[in-house]
Amino acid sequence: STLRPPNIPDHSDDIEEETRRIKLALSTVFTAQSNPTNNEVLSARDVADAYLTSFQQLPTAWMVCDGLLREETNVAIEDEAKRFFAAQTLHSKCRFDIHQLPVESLPSLRES
Repeated sequence: STLRPPNIPDHSDDIEEETRRIKLALSTVFTAQSNPTNNEVLSARDVADAYLTSFQQLPTAWMVCDGLLREETNVAIEDEAKRFFAAQTLHSKCRFDIHQLPVESLPSLRES
């Protein structure tokens, strides 16, 4: 289990629920960046950032990020950030966490 700072919500094993939470955390991070003077917003941003960081270590990150990259998007900054986060997470997981995947899933990962 990954250690998390206090006040960081637990992650969900349900892919749809975790995807919803990741989108909310990303939205919180980018809202805080556009309004950096509000301490309450900054605190929420810190929690969201810690949630996203701990998420990147989880085996469910493979499926959530794959789903985020496959979603239809528009040109909004938030969609761009979501796709960048998902791509960056998968890149890191391919480098450091490939052991989390069953060997039989590697060919489909290569094709995606």
